[in-house]
Amino acid sequence: RLSTPRALYHDGITVGVETDTTGHQYALDFLPDATIKSYSTSEEIFTALSAGDVDFLLHDAPTSWKMAQTSDHSDLLPLYRPLTRESLAWAVKKGNNTLLQQLNEGLSTLKNNGTINRIQNHWIPVKIAVGL
Repeated sequence: RLSTPRALYHDGITVGVETDTTGHQYALDFLPDATIKSYSTSEEIFTALSAGDVDFLLHDAPTSWKMAQTSDHSDLLPLYRPLTRESLAWAVKKGNNTLLQQLNEGLSTLKNNGTINRIQNHWIPVKIAVGL
């Protein structure tokens, strides 16, 4: 009954969310027939899913991928398709060229010394292999 991502939208599904997050809001907006259970932390939601207290959990992809690779939650399978599009960016007040320059220089340094790659590999350690 839960074998496809589309099952999230079936009647009678119980969904775990972290309180006051975009996943929580998504469940409220798009899952009217689901029972929504709110939790204070991502660890609580993952534990609830592992225990069978919820059928699905909604959380951000990097956290889901990271948590599913821990020994406590290795039985979980994260969905590799986002439900929402949430871009993240720095905002700099127009005319604050000093801060903009500092941010751009810092970002350039992080890219050039490999820090950006290390951060991405730490938080998004997904490797997809296709075998023939």
